[in-house]
Amino acid sequence: MPNSRRRFLTGAAATIGTMPLVRPAMAGQKGTVSADAILALFKALPGDVAIKILAPAANGKPEFLVESNASKTMFVGSAIKTFILCEALRQADSPNVVQTLKTKQLSLDASVWSADSVTFNPPNLIGKVSQRTAFEAMILHSDNTGTDMSIKQAGRTRCALSSLRLD
Repeated sequence: MPNSRRRFLTGAAATIGTMPLVRPAMAGQKGTVSADAILALFKALPGDVAIKILAPAANGKPEFLVESNASKTMFVGSAIKTFILCEALRQADSPNVVQTLKTKQLSLDASVWSADSVTFNPPNLIGKVSQRTAFEAMILHSDNTGTDMSIKQAGRTRCALSSLRLD
């Protein structure tokens, strides 16, 4: 059966979703994951592959960087929406994150409209919507207005989009 990006990402998501955040046997061990081991996971994918994983230095531990063809400009489609969501959720993280997402209001206006928005129906729908609603539109319906609202709130550079041209 040929390899595909969709099959790879589905398998990776299923594997990551079932893994504990820290494996007891690996806790405290250094050097258990190498850049070469991570790159090997992507080697069998068809077509052009570009990857960059950066874990900044923190708590006295060094930066961890894995990259291959990282400066190559490629079409990322809706995959970027997951990174936007992760950054926005990281910023909102707190014991009451769900309530925060429900109550934080984002502007829905010409500054975020995307012509193909089926959820927000520009220019016929304007006003304020919750951050949670914008996330749901972005992820559940691949709505680009919801995406632009989320990028605007989280910040372009904070979403690690500085290497992509969005204009």
